Amino acid sequence: IFDLNQNYNFTDDPWIYYNGDRIIAADFNNDGFPDISLGVAGGFFYDWILWFDKIARFYPGWDLSGNYLSIFYDFHMHGTACAGAIASRGKVIYEIPGIGKIKLIGIARNAKIIGVKALWAGNVEPGMLWVAGFTVDKSGRWYWTGKKLAHVISNSWGISWFAYDTYGFGYDFESMFLNGLTTPGFLDPRYPGIVIVQAGGNGGFGFHTITSPGSAFTVITVGASTSYHYSAIFGYNITNASYDDIAPWSLRGTTIIGYNKPDLVNIGHFGFSIAPVTYSYPPWLPPGLTIFGGTSFATPLTAGVVALILEALSSKYNPETINPFLIKLIIESSTDDIGYPSTLAGSGRVNAFKAVTLAKALVNEKLSINVPKIPIVYSSETIKNIIKKIRYAWIYQWIFAIPTYFKYMFNTRLIVPPKIPKILYVQKMHSLFIPDIKQGDTGKTYLEIYNPYNEPLKVSLDVLKLELLHAKKIEYEIKFNIPE
Repeated sequence: IFDLNQNYNFTDDPWIYYNGDRIIAADFNNDGFPDISLGVAGGFFYDWILWFDKIARFYPGWDLSGNYLSIFYDFHMHGTACAGAIASRGKVIYEIPGIGKIKLIGIARNAKIIGVKALWAGNVEPGMLWVAGFTVDKSGRWYWTGKKLAHVISNSWGISWFAYDTYGFGYDFESMFLNGLTTPGFLDPRYPGIVIVQAGGNGGFGFHTITSPGSAFTVITVGASTSYHYSAIFGYNITNASYDDIAPWSLRGTTIIGYNKPDLVNIGHFGFSIAPVTYSYPPWLPPGLTIFGGTSFATPLTAGVVALILEALSSKYNPETINPFLIKLIIESSTDDIGYPSTLAGSGRVNAFKAVTLAKALVNEKLSINVPKIPIVYSSETIKNIIKKIRYAWIYQWIFAIPTYFKYMFNTRLIVPPKIPKILYVQKMHSLFIPDIKQGDTGKTYLEIYNPYNEPLKVSLDVLKLELLHAKKIEYEIKFNIPE
């Protein structure tokens, strides 16, 4: 029992049962909307502080012997807004000034969410391993359980300081960790990999501002596009509100390695999402409602579309074992070109309808409506060219840095093969990458187009020529005073 109304009397508070609804909330005025919520009782937790054992392991959050109770809550609003963008059920009616009464329905409202608190009161890497189906045995070794807890990881976080690792972004610890976690068969021969949708970051205004782990080449990295319909709450007329520009602060490519990021963009400037029941922003909005934005918002919106793609493919493919690179190809091939170069917009702005219809075409599902015929466009050379650039960093991070981190932080062992898996070399990617072309030399690559329809598909190609407009040489003289 929790004294939710804080009157020092437990007789008028709801009971929370182990086998029942574990949401700790109360509706004092009986209007159907909680007036207070403390989160969820008894969520799993990772004992990385080593309270209960010398090895960091996962524990049920509700100990039936009465020794402890874990309460999972959102101390701000960021996690709630992200979850709502994906799977809000749309049960609550909000009165929004300038817009009227609406229900906020998530992109994939039938999806289920596993919240993983990581950045401050938890840990990022074990959290991702856990939802991908890994856990720790009694000896401290990580192993694949044979079943993922989630089909998609949505990461609305990133590392903005460049010097956190001796390797630059793309070669770095966190990017390599995500590369390995995505790759089928790397962490375990039976492991099918997992789709990771990653926020690219809000440190734009200049090129090459992609940070980590959005610079990981295997993940779906998301930038932020605009939609100004939210501005109605500030009194603006939104009849002809603009949209489909790139947010000025959204990350820019390319990576320092040379391959492009972001992979695509979605609305991040700005929109409405749900919030904890006692929170609202701006303050004149109803409780439980907020304006949300950044690549943190664009990422769960995109993860919701990934969930719809998995659902559309489920008649032929098992979402548990589907290749993450196929999902990446589908969503990137089906975006809308919004007129910005790939260093700002990737392949374009996500289009959920086109992505789902393309997925349905791949499983030969007939649709009752006319839909745009979209090919899957890919290169078999891109990932091979990337691997040439990152192979030594991959080996260093996975053979030394990552296992050392798990050993000294958690006293656990994460054992992986001593080389890049062969399966990674044959994966197809939507973007092109030709590394290290010296001045005056030429390079070549191949673009392939797959038609999933039972009829001819008309395709047109445009040639883009880039010319050097200006070059400037800067020379510095650096002197060191070395003591004798």
